[in-house]
Amino acid sequence: MKIWQLIIIIFYSLSLIGCMQLDVNIKINPDETGEINERLRFSLKMLATKSKDVNGKGLKWHLSKEAAIERAGHFGKGVSVAKHEMVDLKNGSSEARVTYRFTNLKEVRFPGPYLGLKSSVKAQMKLDFMPVYKKRWASPDVPGWMVLILGNEGLTPDKKATAKKELSPLELQKFHLLRPVLQDMWKGLQLRITLEGYSDFTNGWNTYLGVPNFIKKRGTQESTPIWVLFDVSDKNLDWDGRSIFNNQEYMLDVARGDFKGKGIAAVQISNRHKSFTGKAELPYFHYKGPSYSFIRRLLKPTKQQFEKFFKGKPESQGGDVKNK
Repeated sequence: MKIWQLIIIIFYSLSLIGCMQLDVNIKINPDETGEINERLRFSLKMLATKSKDVNGKGLKWHLSKEAAIERAGHFGKGVSVAKHEMVDLKNGSSEARVTYRFTNLKEVRFPGPYLGLKSSVKAQMKLDFMPVYKKRWASPDVPGWMVLILGNEGLTPDKKATAKKELSPLELQKFHLLRPVLQDMWKGLQLRITLEGYSDFTNGWNTYLGVPNFIKKRGTQESTPIWVLFDVSDKNLDWDGRSIFNNQEYMLDVARGDFKGKGIAAVQISNRHKSFTGKAELPYFHYKGPSYSFIRRLLKPTKQQFEKFFKGKPESQGGDVKNK
């Protein structure tokens, strides 16, 4: 089991004690090379539990260079450790700061947070990068731009899976009592995975204004090269502006491990809608097939990319030749 997958699953398990933070940024260059910057932190309280993973390795081992080298192999072909540093912080926490380099973006793999599927442990997310020559229905594609596509491998929805049965009033009371315990255990937790482009990302074209619809930094009108895939913490807000850990229906489903429950579904749908406005993103418990507008982001081509992909093609395809 890969470390990110292990961490994401542990995050929602009832056995988690203490504070953990994982921040991963995948930076992409125009030539499809790049780097993965990973910051993984375990709190003093968590380290003190002497917890071990399914392979019998302690938490501290996952901060070591040996572990980083092993993870590089899981990320795909051509991925290597460029820099590793393990730091003991003043509050007793320990943190690993690792930079991986990759030579081919299309070979990079990382786990997808589809917790509602039986295949989520084996499923991997992947990236594709290509020129756009024609518009696509219900997608942000614009001829003459480069598109970054978020895909997957080994991900098949569990069609037979159903939500768990309704709870009796007594069972509901037990989970209500458990909710504040979970809130306390998860205080300070953070999981974040982002993609960083070589220029600002756009999710389409504003035909009325004749300008790109650039992704905005959260809470601002400023464009950004950062595409947030996954951002969960005890500070995340649901549709009504409350912390998701203060949402009773949501927490009841999490406590039960019912990732198809009504409480999770309500927050999931509203936050997926909010993701278009740059607000809180949550893990994707439900996979309902690809959405062109959700898994594709555009980048303006560099001069070298234009020469390689668009030069000599008609203007209708983003090139420099007048249409006949």
